Amino acid sequence: TTSAGSLGTVYDVGRTSLSYNLSVADSSSETDVTFAYAVTSGSVPAGLSLNTSTGALTGTANAAGSDTTSNFTVTATGTDSSDSSYSETLATAYSLTVAAPVITSYTSTGSGTFSVPTGLTTVDVLVVAGGGAGGKFSSTGYGGGGGGAGGLVYRPAFPVTPGGSVSYTVGSGSSRPQEYSITTEQKSQSLSTYNGQDSVFGTLTAKGGGAAGDGPAPNGTALAGGSGGGSGSGGGSSPSPNAGAATQPQQPGDSGTYGFGNAGGSNAYTSPYNGSGGGGAGAAGRPAGNGQGP
Repeated sequence: TTSAGSLGTVYDVGRTSLSYNLSVADSSSETDVTFAYAVTSGSVPAGLSLNTSTGALTGTANAAGSDTTSNFTVTATGTDSSDSSYSETLATAYSLTVAAPVITSYTSTGSGTFSVPTGLTTVDVLVVAGGGAGGKFSSTGYGGGGGGAGGLVYRPAFPVTPGGSVSYTVGSGSSRPQEYSITTEQKSQSLSTYNGQDSVFGTLTAKGGGAAGDGPAPNGTALAGGSGGGSGSGGGSSPSPNAGAATQPQQPGDSGTYGFGNAGGSNAYTSPYNGSGGGGAGAAGRPAGNGQGP
């Protein structure tokens, strides 16, 4: 019922739960024909097996280090339990290719288009946003917080259209001068200006990391606490101790959790000089220690 020749190419993301129907149909005049199936030459891809009663080739193909084509012949032997003189065989040659994984990376900031290879229906996608800027520290050694890491999205089996395209954007990290002289403008400045940029692949968005809180000015005037981002930034030294919250959402429309980001560390001391650590995709930022130094 399945023609001889190639059964196609199995891409790395589609190696699981494979099933091919290699059975034959009875067109004889016999009444009680059953068939037995066997691989009589070559071999099926590693990880797959042939059901000797049904002719179904099923299983999860082993990962391949390079594109590997298996050539094999399946022979069906028909017998009739009520007619011992009846016997018929049919041998059919097949091939099946298991493709090696292909990793395509985009690391230069900016936008572009991913071209989907023909025959590919899903891809595993890792999207990482740009990190937020660290906090400024004062000339007297009061430390700013650590910038938040960019949010992270890991989405296995993301659906794509074979032969189509997917738009992407690689966000850049943010930076700012690390030492400041206090001014009215800096006190009122929004730290989110220094958040990292978002990165996007199709409908998946990793949020840029938050910019960190600053150390106090020499006269004790506080700048802002940490800014929220894909991962929140760390709080600056007192009196700007508050950490930024994580804003990386789980991706909509899926039952799994694919988005990762954590809050920055806060500053619990009443008169510290150090800033707290920024949050990362795997864990929250650490709180500040109590001691002087940027």
